[in-house]
Amino acid sequence: MKCDYFAAILSPGAPLPKVTAPAEDNAASRGWNMKRQPLFFCIVFGLFGCGREGQLEDRTSASAKAQALGSLRVVPSALRLQPNAKQTFTVDSNTEYHTWTVVDSTGTPDYSGGGGTVDYMGTYTAPPYPGTFYLRVGLANTPNVSSTVPIVVAASAPPSISVNPAILQMRRGNYQQLSASIWGAASENAVYDAAFKAPACSNVSKGCIAGSSLLSGRANLGPEPNQPNTINGSCADGASGDYHSRESVDAVTVSTTDGDAFAPGKTVSVEVAVWASSRADRLELYYAADASAPDWTLITTLTPDAPGAQTLSATYTLPSGGPKQAVRANFRYEGGSADPCTAGPYDDRDDVVFAVPSVTWRMAGDNPVGVLAFASGNATYYLAPYAQTLDYAEAQFAGSSAYVTIQVLWW
Repeated sequence: MKCDYFAAILSPGAPLPKVTAPAEDNAASRGWNMKRQPLFFCIVFGLFGCGREGQLEDRTSASAKAQALGSLRVVPSALRLQPNAKQTFTVDSNTEYHTWTVVDSTGTPDYSGGGGTVDYMGTYTAPPYPGTFYLRVGLANTPNVSSTVPIVVAASAPPSISVNPAILQMRRGNYQQLSASIWGAASENAVYDAAFKAPACSNVSKGCIAGSSLLSGRANLGPEPNQPNTINGSCADGASGDYHSRESVDAVTVSTTDGDAFAPGKTVSVEVAVWASSRADRLELYYAADASAPDWTLITTLTPDAPGAQTLSATYTLPSGGPKQAVRANFRYEGGSADPCTAGPYDDRDDVVFAVPSVTWRMAGDNPVGVLAFASGNATYYLAPYAQTLDYAEAQFAGSSAYVTIQVLWW
């Protein structure tokens, strides 16, 4: 049917095309004016869109077309993970519930856990060994619609990122926090960094270890390699006494308490191996949110249990700051007061620099409507528009990304 009547309605003064009712019809007796019937249908069709030559416009969504073809768009569509790492997958459709199944190369479900596990929200946990595994997602009420994602598990894989929540329904005008976690990061042995003039870990990691080969001793006692091992050589060691007879910092390890990668807001442990002269010695721990311009903040003061070798430790929360942060261990002989750079003849201090990369967030999709704001650490807030829509937010980290599918409802 042509949309001549609809076009005429939109053109004031143009006559409506004449339609003659068949002789056997009695339009008046039925209360139906045949001249209005084509107009009625054209207006109805016009509400859905009249295309060229009167054809209806195709407004089928990309996800609906994918379902019609028997597949789903899964993000990410392929993946490399480290052993025991996690990844949350999302689907470009939330019209009905999804089913998640670990399968083998033939598509047969693997319920043994040998190929990893997946929960009902689409969060996959890799097995502790390398290999190629597969994850299938389907529509609960439409079994013939599914997609399969290959997952390569390898020790050399980069850290991955997951988001929480991965699929979100919310009311228009409201806001919701979105958070991201980094998986698959390993501990790293620090090396001497000539730019910082201190031990440093430059990669994404969950722990930075500055061992005795870098720090044992004090000044020329030992001697300590690359002494004084403070950022920019800013604080010299005391040079009096004998090696492992008087005070020294011998090793420093910084690590997250939950085994995830360093990130703002994470709780980290600082463990310091020292050689103590007496129980009157004091170890002060400090942190700097930006290693390139350190402003030292006291974490705590610790006291050795007895003379000799021992390890003292404390925890603190990583702040938001620069891409590289640092801790300082300042070990001093009895007397005096806490300071990042004490001047006693037996005092030792060592710094450790480590990477604290941040997740970046952005609105994704072809036509994003909502807004991201109030970012803090690896989290952000999504502000829903006052309209019903389907939105996507993307979290990006070190070449990896994860998506949040957001359905904004009227109610």
